[in-house]
Amino acid sequence: MTLRRIFLRLAAVGATTLLLLGMTGLRLYSAATAVESAEDVRLQSYLYADELRRSSDDMTRFARSYAETGDPRFEKLYWDIAAIRNGDLPRPLAYHRIYWDFVADGEAKPRSDGSSVSLRQLMQRIGFTPQEFAHLNEAQAKSEALMRIELVALNAVKGRFEDGNGEFTRRSTPNRAMARRLLNDAQYHRYKAQIMRPLDNFYVLFEGRTAAAVQQAKEVEQRWLVALCL
Repeated sequence: MTLRRIFLRLAAVGATTLLLLGMTGLRLYSAATAVESAEDVRLQSYLYADELRRSSDDMTRFARSYAETGDPRFEKLYWDIAAIRNGDLPRPLAYHRIYWDFVADGEAKPRSDGSSVSLRQLMQRIGFTPQEFAHLNEAQAKSEALMRIELVALNAVKGRFEDGNGEFTRRSTPNRAMARRLLNDAQYHRYKAQIMRPLDNFYVLFEGRTAAAVQQAKEVEQRWLVALCL
């Protein structure tokens, strides 16, 4: 075998090796990107789930503050939270950070508003499954009873009461004591627990799904890392 042929074969082997290394490197990069994406989805899923639970707690807090003080500012905050969650008002930027505690203290909005999009739409975009949404739908159905109590309490503060047809057309003396009782009695806490039970099941499902996705992506990344080192 001539020196020229030996050189050509070595060059071919070297080129093939570089090609394989390059392809393996690309696969490893793709796998690492998949891990990052899976972890981002997991984090964002937690933030959205926490927002759903936190918005319910904040609405309870402001309904009780309105019943205690009669300050209409708290009623406005109550309805603003509901409107943002439903996509009827613009969603504040970085909404997962501290927000309503500053606003409730009378401070200006800590951050500007973004676009108007419902929390449910955001959850659909991030990939929550139909099974997970089934638990959310159950929680939403149960929340109607709780929000009805809150609506009765909010109107009682203003002296508006139910007329027997589901409307608040009957006028009388404002009754903040009644509002406070409605927002703190055993029935209210029972309804609150009934809402949180399907939410807890929702947490179990999406936590398991996103954890499995992250683990799978990491295993793929590890395999390509081993291949690159061989």
